[in-house]
Amino acid sequence: MEMKQKPGFSLIEILAVMAVIGILAAITFGMFKSSQESTRRRIAEADIALFKLKLNDFRLDEGFMPTSANIPILRVAGADQYDPNPGSDGYFAAGRRLFLALSGRSTQDLLDGRDRTEDGKAYIRFERLRVGDPEVHGAALPPQYRETYLDEAFDRGSWVKDPWGNPYGFYFHERASLQSLHGKTVADIWSTAGESAESDIARARWISSWKK
Repeated sequence: MEMKQKPGFSLIEILAVMAVIGILAAITFGMFKSSQESTRRRIAEADIALFKLKLNDFRLDEGFMPTSANIPILRVAGADQYDPNPGSDGYFAAGRRLFLALSGRSTQDLLDGRDRTEDGKAYIRFERLRVGDPEVHGAALPPQYRETYLDEAFDRGSWVKDPWGNPYGFYFHERASLQSLHGKTVADIWSTAGESAESDIARARWISSWKK
């Protein structure tokens, strides 16, 4: 008795199916990455809006804006621009100053040896995941402030983290006629959105408190 052969797939058919699966996987991955990036940008925009609001509360309570001029200003194509590298010491020092103010402690509190977090005077209570490793770039903190950051939750050098894991940019120089670079009499706050390149295209992706 003759056995009938079962129909099978040819090599070309198998390769075609694999190609279709690969294309669908690439499209799905691309959509996921795009959605993830959009979510990060929305979080950064919301963070910056909240930081601006709470820093205004800080100024009303304390009578001054926390000063941070650690991030270098570069002359690029005839215009002043902030250093684009969020991994620099200046960014970590600025992120600590932002954390210091928003978590309820002012520079004057540090000089007086007071810790305002004990009486609940915190403008934002950060979750642990929202602040960076206190041991990263520890030397960037001015020596007179290093030990006074100490508390159980954040240790001595925590900094505010953007959705890409970098410090938020924060710049306000009270001694220079209340000038920041873009905001003038208000603090500049920004995220480089994961970029570190020195280019107009990279800077266009930044999320900032100033109008582009």
